[in-house]
Amino acid sequence: MKKIILGLLLIFGSIVMVGCSSGQNIELKQVKKIRKGRTTEQQVRQMFGEPTSTNLDYKRGRKTLIYGYVNSDGSKKALAGAAGTAAGMVLGPVGWIAGAVAGNSVQNRSENKTLSVIISTRTHRVIDYNYRVTQGRTSSAGMGSSIGGI
Repeated sequence: MKKIILGLLLIFGSIVMVGCSSGQNIELKQVKKIRKGRTTEQQVRQMFGEPTSTNLDYKRGRKTLIYGYVNSDGSKKALAGAAGTAAGMVLGPVGWIAGAVAGNSVQNRSENKTLSVIISTRTHRVIDYNYRVTQGRTSSAGMGSSIGGI
């Protein structure tokens, strides 16, 4: 029984450490180095790497480089639910309670950063740019799950 509880504690402890991110982090101090009319497309690419996507507007003579970064620990919820299910299978009602507590105590935090840089196709210099950061946090109000529990 002690081994089972220890194993479950290790599972729940690892949930706190899990997170995921995609894209290269876009730092404000790098964004502040962009100068309209001076910074070239090549310099932007050196600072931020290859863009997530590009948009070419031939008619207006503009190319938009779009950089995106997402950092989220949303996978914690899924792991908490899976751990609650495992606990429910092994420990019955006690596991169900542990799963419910773990699932309700996990909060999702996310941070999204987007940088759009508009480049002149004639001069290959920055016309304009926009940097946006969105942060959020959610928590669940539901109960954990169990299979073969009660």
